[in-house]
Amino acid sequence: MQRKPTKESLKHLYCEKLLSSRDIAAKYGCDQGVILRRLRKFGIPIKHPTKEITIPENILEKLYVEEGLSTYKIAKKYHCDAKTVYKKLLKFQIPTRPRKVVKISRRELEHLYFKRCLSLSAIGKLYKCDPVAIFKKMRSLGFSLRKSWETGRKYPRYNFSGNLTEKAYLLGFRAGDLGVRQFGRFVKSIRVGCNSTKVAQITLIQKIFKRYGSVCIGRQLSNGVRNITATLNKSFSFLLPKEDKMPRWALKSKKYFLSFAAGYIDAEGSIGIYTNRAKFRVGSYDIGILRSLLKGFIRLGIKKAHLRLETKAGFVDRSGLRHNGDFWRITVNEKDNLLLLFDLIGPYLQHADRIRAMELARSNVEERNAGFYSSSGLR
Repeated sequence: MQRKPTKESLKHLYCEKLLSSRDIAAKYGCDQGVILRRLRKFGIPIKHPTKEITIPENILEKLYVEEGLSTYKIAKKYHCDAKTVYKKLLKFQIPTRPRKVVKISRRELEHLYFKRCLSLSAIGKLYKCDPVAIFKKMRSLGFSLRKSWETGRKYPRYNFSGNLTEKAYLLGFRAGDLGVRQFGRFVKSIRVGCNSTKVAQITLIQKIFKRYGSVCIGRQLSNGVRNITATLNKSFSFLLPKEDKMPRWALKSKKYFLSFAAGYIDAEGSIGIYTNRAKFRVGSYDIGILRSLLKGFIRLGIKKAHLRLETKAGFVDRSGLRHNGDFWRITVNEKDNLLLLFDLIGPYLQHADRIRAMELARSNVEERNAGFYSSSGLR
């Protein structure tokens, strides 16, 4: 999509090359009204020609009847409005064709205009009709035109899918490791991002949000940190609040609970092998979320999951970092509980490092089980 013309380019095209606002709109793939508004904005006097548009009757009849051109296409040839052409057809008593009915479904029009961000002119070209016909179709369907800032956007943004499993995961991931803020006086966009040294973390954020908007990955700093930022539309405003609790609707559903838990574990959890024993841990200052996770794990059969206070507020660690709040951690160490946890949470994890660590931990548990049965003589 081309950007809107600048003041300099408008002066050149409109004042020096004497192109009409309609011709300039065609060059930029937008509606004539967009060009007229920008002319007014930049203080460029708009021409209001009073000269009669001359179209000989025989030429008009040839173009309209023999060649089958629409009033819109004839108007483009004579740099006038389609209504002017229509009035001349009536004046010369040239029989007019029935009004063309635009056969475009609500779903298709919504996709072209709001998803692909095509202009009314571009949609009109696809359906070989006047942009006005598309505009009237939109009005009949109750669609509103995009705001001016949406029309000129370089990178289109798409609405959130509405899928609750995806929403639960995003809320869990946001609670753990994403910064989210709203910006723009008029745009009201949502910016999501974080700083990380982990390639898998950056790749995951890019994978999650790239189908909804632009994702920018910054240059790697000397300490190995990179910033990744996704710019989304306001349908993602549900990510703005950072709350120390799991949504009620997620708590009531096994699928949504596990999806939220997976998002939070991808952000804050760790799965590893310590002294040849697989362990699962997830820790943070979010005691409300951790309590919900523990309650859900126990309800799903992971009976030996433990929540404990690991570091009290005010504690200063060896690196000199002061803990401003109480740090809590859930751990699962028992073999059968670990396998059950992996079976439940595995299908919802998306972090490549976390998935790889889970498979290594699963292998560790299975090898230890095989060794136990072998040494005990059990089969």
